[in-house]
This record gives sequence, C-alpha cells and structure tokens, in this order.
Amino acid sequence: FPSHDMARVNTHIALTSHWLILWFIYIYLSRPQKRIASWSFALFWALGTHFYFFIMGLCIFLFEEISILHKNKMQNFLKNLFVVCSISSFSMWQFGYFVIRLKDSATKFGFELQRMDLMQPLNFPGWSLALGHFGRNPKGNFDGFNYLGLGSILGLSIAIALSFKHQNFIRTRLISNKPLLLAICLMACYSITNHVSIARHTIVIPMPEMVELFSDILRGAGRFFWPAVYLICLLQMLVIGRLR
Repeated sequence: FPSHDMARVNTHIALTSHWLILWFIYIYLSRPQKRIASWSFALFWALGTHFYFFIMGLCIFLFEEISILHKNKMQNFLKNLFVVCSISSFSMWQFGYFVIRLKDSATKFGFELQRMDLMQPLNFPGWSLALGHFGRNPKGNFDGFNYLGLGSILGLSIAIALSFKHQNFIRTRLISNKPLLLAICLMACYSITNHVSIARHTIVIPMPEMVELFSDILRGAGRFFWPAVYLICLLQMLVIGRLR
C-alpha cells in the first residue's frame, strides 16, 4: 500500500479508499461497452465514500468525454453529461450533500497550508530515512503527504533509464492516453496551489477570485496528487515489465 494511504488508517478512514482512484483509471483504460453506466456507478460509489474522490473521478470522466467529442455527435456528448450529472446530483441529494450550506463548506483556512510541497514525493519528514530531514517543510503538511516510498523511487529511476532506449514505445502509450494524463496533470497542478514551495522556499502566484472560491471548498489540495502517484506506479510497472 502507498505511504499516503497507510498514513490515514487511524485518522481519515474514508480517505483510505484509494481503490476508487484505480477504478477510475481502469474504466478509462478498459473502455467498457457500457461506459456511461460504469462511470455513473463509480461516481455514485465515490460520492458515498468521500467528495474528493468524486471530484477526481469526475475530472477524468470529463477529459475522456471531451477527447472523444470528435468521434461522437454533440447530441451524444450532451446526453452522456446529462445522464452522469443527473445520477450524481440524485446521489448527492440522497447522501445529504445539499443539507450542508455552501458557506459552511467554504473556508479561507487551509488551502495554501494543505498543499503539496515539491519535495514531498521524494522525501517526507519521518518517512525517508535515506534523506533524513533534507527539504523538510517546517510548517508541516499532513494533507500534502505524498511520499512515493523507496521502492517506487527506485522503480521510477529504473523506468526512466529504460525509457531512453524505447522512446517510441513510451511516446505512443502517452499520446494514446493523453486525456488521462491531462486530467491527472491538472489535478497535480492544483495540489501544488498558488503557493509553490520546495523545502523552505515558497513562491506565491496571484490567483483569480473565481479560483479562490473553488479552493475554499476543496482546500485539501495536496490530496489531488494521489492520482499522479498511482499513475507513476502504473507507468513504471509497464515500462519495466515490457522493456526489461
């Protein structure tokens, strides 16, 4: 199990359901015959678990729909969106999401504090014995916890070394799954927030007011790097397994 999943076993038990992220990626890669039904059921399950997982799955679904818009008619595109949004809205009503007022969900506290530091995938205080306290963020950041683990770091290093010899294979796989990559990259960028930090150094980038309103609700920004962690693990297994 990934480190960022195990770290929440005794705290946010709902946030340990990372199999939902793998489920989203599986639906995208497998392209099941009843694709909309699969997405609707997966998003329904995510809403019943934790809202953050729903947003992750919805992001991947939307990028997939937009990518195949040129193959489908606009009518089919709108129909798919209507079906998924209708089922999701009904599910939110059943799970009691609309009981909570928007102003109670939004808060100015936490967005930039719960970001992902750029050093955290490689070294997080208390987990990386090899690097010690190198790059430690003195404020601490539990929701930004995204340490890959020594095994994943070594596997990623091997995968990168092998990929130089088989660039065409890697390029083909990446291009064929561009919507998934774009969706996960977008979530990864959100996890960094406008307070871009690496160790003890921080750069603040001005953010539009509209984005600030969105970030007040999804203030646990560091969690949105989780799909990128699983994608990194899947890619390194693919490269090492196929190109060894």
